[in-house]
Amino acid sequence: MTASAIEQAITNIKLKSHGPEQRLQHALTINFHPDRLTSDGTPLLLTIANDGVLKSQFET
Repeated sequence: MTASAIEQAITNIKLKSHGPEQRLQHALTINFHPDRLTSDGTPLLLTIANDGVLKSQFET
């Protein structure tokens, strides 16, 4: 994903958001299927461990 695509996505979310911007810490739940494989056949959990990040379904 290019930087411009990320900026466009953030702008789109901001345009659809309501209320004042808040800088609070919140808990976040991420749901995924740990038994799934990435597009190249690598187990998802192994990819997360190797990359150090959880990528979106559009990147895996």
